[in-house]
Amino acid sequence: MSHEHHDRVVAGERVTGGAAVVKALRAEGVDTIFGIPAAHIIYIYDALLDEPGICRVLARHEQGAAFMADGYARATGRPGVVLVTDGPGVTNTATAVSEAYVDSTPLLIISSQTATPYIGQERGNLHEMKDQSGMMQSIVGAQYSVRRVAEIPHVIHAAMRRFQTERPRPVHIEIPTDILSATDEVVFVPSESYPRRSADETALDQAADLLRVAQRPLIYAGGGVVAAGAEKELLRLAQVLDAPVMTTIMGKGAIPEDHPLSLGPSRRLPPAGRALVAESDAVLAIGTKLGAMATENWKLPLPDNLIHVDIDPTVIGVSYPTRLGVVGNAKAVLDGLLARLLGVPPHPSREEQVGEANRQRLRQLWRRTPQHMRILTALRNALDRDAIVAWDMTLVGYVSTDHFPVYQSRSYLYPWTSGTLGFGLPAAIGAKVGRPEAQVVSVSGDGGFLFTGEELAAAVQHQLPVVSVVLNDQCYSAVKRLHEAEFPGRAADVMLSRVDYVKLAEAYGAEARRVSPDELGAAVSEALRQSGPVLIEVPVSLEPGW
Repeated sequence: MSHEHHDRVVAGERVTGGAAVVKALRAEGVDTIFGIPAAHIIYIYDALLDEPGICRVLARHEQGAAFMADGYARATGRPGVVLVTDGPGVTNTATAVSEAYVDSTPLLIISSQTATPYIGQERGNLHEMKDQSGMMQSIVGAQYSVRRVAEIPHVIHAAMRRFQTERPRPVHIEIPTDILSATDEVVFVPSESYPRRSADETALDQAADLLRVAQRPLIYAGGGVVAAGAEKELLRLAQVLDAPVMTTIMGKGAIPEDHPLSLGPSRRLPPAGRALVAESDAVLAIGTKLGAMATENWKLPLPDNLIHVDIDPTVIGVSYPTRLGVVGNAKAVLDGLLARLLGVPPHPSREEQVGEANRQRLRQLWRRTPQHMRILTALRNALDRDAIVAWDMTLVGYVSTDHFPVYQSRSYLYPWTSGTLGFGLPAAIGAKVGRPEAQVVSVSGDGGFLFTGEELAAAVQHQLPVVSVVLNDQCYSAVKRLHEAEFPGRAADVMLSRVDYVKLAEAYGAEARRVSPDELGAAVSEALRQSGPVLIEVPVSLEPGW
């Protein structure tokens, strides 16, 4: 990405609005877009034909396109770009955009809009909506409505700036059809790299003082550490302080989970883990909003000496009493703390307590969910350390949030906060596009796979060697168990008709096989050696284990 300042601009160029979109995206370093062509966005797609630097990934549904872009963004750290038509194209992305919002993913949705004179008029124009921009404003971090061709590069530049300087949340840009087809003189803005938002020096001094005198410090790392690319700084500070590190689900991989200081995810800590947290005399919570699910509805026993660091000031001190709030980018804050704490006297090691907590967690999971753990273990053993797994909402995926060892950030993709079905396969496709060198696997239940399984056709068309594991029990099992728990002997509309997923995959042109859970590891290893997509159906019968 260019490091030139934004006021160094090239000469104006007369182009259509559609061409301005493409040229602006390329100027910002965008190399991939996900979408579906439509009548109202043909001026953009036509311009894409003349831009070899941007790969076009053709989805089968706009929801799939947005999930692909989400997976691309999570796996690479670069914004995922979605191109859709107005009206139904926009509404079809809403579920995926909402998921990206709550999990803080940098997603850029570019759509058309009804021609300028008719916006909001309800005159019967194709794809018109009552209030498209208003709908999107409710689920994105920022929304822009373009009214002149010349605005296009500046609006796209503003979106990219937000992704770098603020909490990374989706941005929607709508451009009326008459603006996309119009021609004007356009000045294109070079991309920028913005300085990271550092914390106030006094706040850093105070945070360092609290950590320096603590005898039993602990670090709680969230997705903000991953978003900032601060994994090395996190590990270094943990080693300087001899501090155990637990993570949120979005923070998995911020520290390798086989490191002796890794306490694993914060949810459902075993008794030894909860005791370790409770006895800590200072906690540095960095890049996490300390949300309900991560803390088991705020039952995680965090101590009074809580230092809460986040780039978003609105989350600090909301969920837990905070001794010190620090607003800033996680990498900049960790750098500042390291500069102040290098040379601090060693703290008493708690590695043995961390190890016992992790062993206790494993014993609990093998006792409560042995079938799930066999599947997770077979899958983990079949994969490289840096392999990417995109999880759908499934019983096995749910247990993976408690234990699926992750050794590298951006390799565990999970629709955590929204909990939407249909995320797994398209997110895996997006991840493979962004990280073609990595092994990429999706894990779905049969119910979740049917939400977006048509995207297997996109993987075939683009010859993407993604392995899709479908755990098939012909049931919405989690809902069934929850309903029965509240109303014994009763469960409504949870059984699914039989689908032959092997034949379905083969109909799309993918390789497919059906294996038992005991054969899964070998099947995944073999599938990863293929040159195109492979679906593995695994008939299962699983209890929820909660």
